[in-house]
Order: sequence, then C-alpha cells, then structure tokens
Amino acid sequence: MTDCTPNKRRFGDVARVYEIIARVFLYITIGLFPLVYFPWTIDGLEINKQTTLLFCVSLAVIAWLGSMVARKTVEIKKSPTYFVGGLFLIAVMISSFTSLSPYTSWIGQSGQEYSSFVTALAFFLFFLVSSNLLGETKAQRIVWSVSLLSSGLVGLLAMLEIVGLNIISTNLVGAPSALAIYLSVMSVIGCGLFLVTKDGNESQMFKHGWFGVLVKVAIVLSILSAIVISVAIDYWVVWVVLMLGISVLLVFALTKANEFPHTSKFVLPMTLFVISLLFLFLPTFISGIYPGEVAPSYSASWRIAGDALQDSSFLFGSGPGTFMMDYAKHSLESINYTELWDIRFDRSGSQIMTMLTTTGIVGAGLFVIFLVILALSSLSMLIKDQAHDEWKMTFVTFAGWSMITLSLFIYSSNITLSFMFWLLSAILVSQIGTKAKTFIFGNSPKAGLITVFAFVLVNICMLTLIFVTASRYAAEITFAKAVAADQSGEDLDIVLYDLESAAKLNRLSDVYARNLANAYLMKTAELLKDENSDPEYVSAFISASIDEAARAVSLSPANVVNWALLGDIYREFSPLISGADQFSISSYEKAVELAPTNPKYQVALARAYIARADQLSVLMASEDEEFNANTQKEYELSLQIAVTSLSKAISLKSDYTPAHYYLALAYERQGNLAEAISRMEAVSIASPYDVGVSLQLGILYLQQGKTDLARQEFENAIELAPNFANARWYLAAVYEQDGDIEAAIEQIKLILESDSENTLVVQRLERLQAGLVEEEVPEPLEGEEQEIPL
Repeated sequence: MTDCTPNKRRFGDVARVYEIIARVFLYITIGLFPLVYFPWTIDGLEINKQTTLLFCVSLAVIAWLGSMVARKTVEIKKSPTYFVGGLFLIAVMISSFTSLSPYTSWIGQSGQEYSSFVTALAFFLFFLVSSNLLGETKAQRIVWSVSLLSSGLVGLLAMLEIVGLNIISTNLVGAPSALAIYLSVMSVIGCGLFLVTKDGNESQMFKHGWFGVLVKVAIVLSILSAIVISVAIDYWVVWVVLMLGISVLLVFALTKANEFPHTSKFVLPMTLFVISLLFLFLPTFISGIYPGEVAPSYSASWRIAGDALQDSSFLFGSGPGTFMMDYAKHSLESINYTELWDIRFDRSGSQIMTMLTTTGIVGAGLFVIFLVILALSSLSMLIKDQAHDEWKMTFVTFAGWSMITLSLFIYSSNITLSFMFWLLSAILVSQIGTKAKTFIFGNSPKAGLITVFAFVLVNICMLTLIFVTASRYAAEITFAKAVAADQSGEDLDIVLYDLESAAKLNRLSDVYARNLANAYLMKTAELLKDENSDPEYVSAFISASIDEAARAVSLSPANVVNWALLGDIYREFSPLISGADQFSISSYEKAVELAPTNPKYQVALARAYIARADQLSVLMASEDEEFNANTQKEYELSLQIAVTSLSKAISLKSDYTPAHYYLALAYERQGNLAEAISRMEAVSIASPYDVGVSLQLGILYLQQGKTDLARQEFENAIELAPNFANARWYLAAVYEQDGDIEAAIEQIKLILESDSENTLVVQRLERLQAGLVEEEVPEPLEGEEQEIPL
C-alpha cells in the first residue's frame, strides 16, 4: 500500500502558498486602491484605479482557484448574497448587451469606469474572494490597518491641499463630497475599532510597536481630515452620512454596554456626532476652498429615470454608464435658463437612481435586494450573537457599511466609494457567513478533470482580461499625450500621430474616433489654405475625417456629440463634396432628436440649412429657367426651415445669442433686411466685443445704405481686432460709396501688408487706383468668415 501522506502534505503546502498569494493581492488592492493616481492619463483617478483593480483581482482569483485545485476541494461560505450578487452581475451584462453605448457599458470611459460591466465583474470577484479569505481576525486586522493607513494618507494630502501645498493636482478620491464621505466612513471605522479594542488584547486590532502607532496616527489623521473637509464643504449629505455611522456605533454600544467598560472612549464618537448635528443646521465658518458640486435634483433624476426606462428597456435600462445620454434626451427646458443648460450630467443625484436609469428595474432591484439581505443578516447577528469578539468586529464593519449604503441613496458614486461598498460587504459576509459548503472532487476523476478544465478556462479569461486592459491603458496614455501636445501648441502632425496610435490601440472607443475625426478636419482646413497642397492628399484627409466621425457614430449612436461632429464635418465639406449638405442636415436632425431641449443643436441644424441655401443661390445663375425656378423653391424652403429651427431654439432659450445671430443671417438671405438688422442689433448689445457680430451688422447697414452706421461697426471691429481683414475690406466699401477713394485705397493696402498674394485684393486696389467705383456690396474675403460660437 502506498502512503499518500507526503503527497497530501505537498499539495497542502502548495494550496497554502496559493492562499497566501491571493491574500497578498487582496491586501495590495485594499491598501493601494484609494491611493492610486497617475498623471499620465486624462483622468488620473478612475481609469488608473480600474486598471489596478482588474490586475490585482485577476491575480487573486487565479491564486484562490489554484489553492482549490491543489486541495482538490471547493469551499465557499454559505451566503444568499453570492446568488443575488451573481444575478445582479448577469443583469448588468444583459444591460451592456442592449446598451446605447456598448464600449462605455462594457469597459467604461470618460469617468464612467466605475459603472462598467468589467468593473462590476471585478468588484463581485473581489467580494467573493475577500469574503472567503479574509474572515479570520488576523486577516481583518491587516485589512483595517492598510485601509486606515491609506485613508490617513489621503486625508493628509487633502489637508495639505487646503493650506496650499498641492503635492498632486487633485485629491485621491474624486469629487470633494466623495472625499468627505470616504474619510467619514474610515473615521467611524477607526472610532469603532478604538471602542472595541481592550488594553492588552492584541487579538482585536492594534499591535504594539511602531506599526500600531502608525495605524493610530492614521486614524487621527482620518478623523481630523474628515472634520476639516466636511466643514469646508458643508454639504448636508456628508453630515447625515456621518451622523448615521456614529449613531449605529452608539446604539449598538448601548445595547451591550457591559462590553464597553471604558466610557471615556465614547468622547470621540460623541464629539463627531455633535459636530455633525451642529453643522447640519448651522453654516460653517470656512467657505470657498472647494468648488460647489452640482447634480440633477432627486425629482429630476426620478423623472429622467422614468422617461429613460420607457424610452429604452424598462427591465434593463439604457446601459451602464449611459446616464449622460438619458439626461441629454430627457432634461427639462427650464434648465436652459440656468448656467447649467449645456452641461450633460453623467450621473444623477443618487447612485440608486442612476442605476435604475441605466440598468433598469431588474438591475436596480437585484442590487437593492442584495442590500436588504446583507443588512438583515448583519442585524440578525448583531442582535442575537453572543460571541464577543466576532460581534464587535461585525458591529464596527456594519457602522461603516451602513454609511456607504446610505450614500448610495442620497449621493452619486465613483469607483472609490464603490470599492468601499464591496470591501465592507465582503467583510460583513466573512463575519456573518461562518458556515461553508464544501465539494471534494479528489475522489472523482471526472469531477477533477472538469474542475481543472474550469480552472484553466478561468485563468485564460483572467489573463485575457489583463491583456485587454493593458492594451486599453496604453491607448489612454497615448491619447493623453495627444491632448497634452495640442494644449501646449505642438504641431498638428504630432497630435495626429498620437491620436492615430491611440485609435489603433483601441478601436472601440468613440472618444478616440471623434477626436481623431476633428483633428483630420483641422488638418484639412490647414491644407486648404496652402495653394500648393496636393488635391489627392487633401481628399485623403477629407475622407479620413468623415470615416472617423462616422465610426464614432457607429460605436456610440446615442451620443449627441458624435452626430453633431459628423454634421459639422459634412457642413464644412459641403462646398467640396456633392450631397454633403444633405448628410449634414441628416446628422443635425439626429442630434436634435437625441437632445431635443438643447437649443445648440437647433441652431446647428439651421446653419446647415443656411449653408445649403448659400450653395443653391450659386446654382440659380443657370440659364435653364425651369431649373432656376425649382432651385429657387428649394432655396426658399431651406431658409424657411432654418428660420423655424432658429425660432424653436429661441423658444427653448430666449437669451441664446447664436440663435438670434443666425436668425438675422437667415432673414438677410430672405431679403428681410429690417428684421435682420433688428435681430443683429440685439445680438450686438448682448455681445458688444464680438467682431463677427460687428462685421455682420455693418454689412447689413451697408446693404441698407446706412453707411454712417456701417462705418461705426467696421471701425469698432478693427479696434477690437486690428488684423481683421474683412472689417477693413468692408470699411473700404463704405469709403468707396462715400466717394473717399484715398481712404478706401489705404484700407486695401493695409490688407495687402498681411496678404500680399491675394489676387482679389490686388485687383480691387488696381480698380480703385484707376478711379473705378463699385456700387455693389463686395463678397467677403475667403477664409475670413466669422462664426459665433454655439
């Protein structure tokens, strides 16, 4: 008979090594996650934290499964939260399949990494592994130690920022209120650990020596920074969350008062409670340190959720990370009379309502069920359990968990707060789920083969996820380089090179495609100014710009920004490409459909129709009378639709200057000079320093024969922009009509100083020097058209 004891011992040793590796990666994740910030990406927090999470959790899962294979035993705690959490993950996956923006929902981008499916998967796996490996008191002591050390450092950096010592460009959590909530949660946990730790009882929390001192210092820093930052923000949500955590500590401490003989330890949490209660009703003495946070109100969030669920999928929502698109489509017109009218909020005022909007009734409902099950299980243990040490640790964890859970209902979230939720949930399950279900597959070769195959398959999936994450991360770094190069004024070719590299590394991001399309558009404009440019070379950039913009639309067809850019590109190329004007109109119509209450897209649509009318006006010079008559009808119809769109924009936002500006241009093309001038005068009052407005108003005065008023506008434009060639061009026309030929010649010569090779300017100078006067108002110089920004 063969003795298998050495083999069992060897496999047991291997299994323990795997478990140690898994725990180490969990500790690394817990300690590093709040601290992760790298300046080489556009967003130094979310994508870097997500990448760290995916990498560490993948390795922890591989090691944990490896320990099971080595033991030939699958052992998982019994908890209904695994089943409900798994169903929630499936709901998020289904929602991602039907998403308005697939890449945003699956992977996450532009600050939506926290809500993506891969992040939800990583959080669930982290929850699963942590709840099974971190149940021992020793392991939890390490968890709380590294967590508090991280929060202490986060708080220290935040307080240094307040006094002007900016070591990094932002705090390590995100929004100021999110920072305050995170520090408040860690402060309450620190207070709770201080309450339950008995002098000389090393099994509870603090070790002797320098490490224990360091953890205690971190608790003090967390508490101080939480108070200072909360006072600086003075946001009721933060005070309510903090009060709840302290209340949980005090209530459960009172129910088992005999477990807390040292009443002096309650001074600190009671002080925090009094501070919270005081500043909940009274204003603080510190202000102006952090910018105010703005989010949709709860009523607006609820209404948008209802409208979005009816518009997309009632069961599974519009897709994780797509709240911005829902907001653009369903926001109220009344927002247009605030400073926030053109902001597309990417989350609601409540994480639960954001989840309801984006993952539907099923996703949000399963998540709430998960919360209820965990809350009831925790309360049941706290009320019934008499095991002192375990009760105390659950008591502390539940206080922090209740705070983060409340914040999900009354505040939005980010990746750091989401991580804290899943970490605290895992610790709670590890404390209340003491029994485990065991499946031994060592005695069944078939079961063993299946298990090993599953282990290999999961490993391949985890490694693939790491590889894809690395490629996506490299693309983000390259994209950030392109943005930095553009902001620093680098050559456009350098920016294009980095954008092209980013788009090649990540072909699924509409953000990269959209920015690359815009860069191609800028490059095309640059080439068109060069008379020596190769037409085929220019044509290639035109095609590339259109293709990338169309690709952005195909990647995220519900993003209004993609359609607006496609419309802009087609409008700019409409003089060069037959039919581009109609494609531009179609693109803007889609933009209006996706953001019906935003006047900006109504104006963009009107501009496309005005551009179409300008092209039709050129065609009306044909000798074919029937063709001219049909073209005239199309011309008038295009202008009428433009007027209708602009009137709609004004009804949405009566003080929207661009709408009045382009409405004046539409009236001018319709021949209604009086109304055009009236509109443009109103625009001039609203924008007295806009040279484009002065130019257009001057041209209208000139067309009406009011040369004195026209001269004033052109001179005003020149005073604001001395090198504004078109203003001098038309000022020369005023002098010409007034008979002051010498003054007209002087203006033309000034234009030639900066544009000596412009044949149109040279010809006009020669005509003036010959004493020939042109009665008609001249056409503008090419490349000098002025647009008012939308």
